[in-house]
Amino acid sequence: MYADASVSHMLPICVEWSKDPDAIALWDDDDFDKVYKWARAVRGRLPNLKRLTSGGGQVYKMVQILDNSCSHTAEKLKQSEMVQQKKEAYEREHPGDQYDLRMWLCPLAKRVVERAEEDYRQEVEEEEDFF
Repeated sequence: MYADASVSHMLPICVEWSKDPDAIALWDDDDFDKVYKWARAVRGRLPNLKRLTSGGGQVYKMVQILDNSCSHTAEKLKQSEMVQQKKEAYEREHPGDQYDLRMWLCPLAKRVVERAEEDYRQEVEEEEDFF
C-alpha cells in the first residue's frame, strides 16, 4: 500500500484516505468521543495547533498518534471483520508486504483535528475577549 511513502507525501494520501467510505463507516460518534477525550486528556496527544507541521500536516500527525498510542483504535481495528478481511486479502495479493492500517484511522484523525482546531479557536477568542 503506502507503507514506504515518505512523510512529505502523506498529506495527499491522508486526504484520500479520509474520504474512504468504508473507513468513515468504521468509526461512530462514540468512538470519536472516546478518542477525542483520550487525546485531550493525555498530555501531548493532540498535534500542536499553534503552528503548521511539515509533511503530512495535522491529520497525519494525529494518525501517527492514534497508530502508536491509542488502545481504543488498535482494539477497534483488530475487532473489525471488514478491516481484517481487507488486510488478509491484501497480504495474500502482496506476499511479504504489510498492510497499512493507518488508512482506517484517517477519517477519525481528521474529525479529531477539526474538533481540536475548533476548540483551540474558541479558547483563543475567549482569551482575547478576556484581555
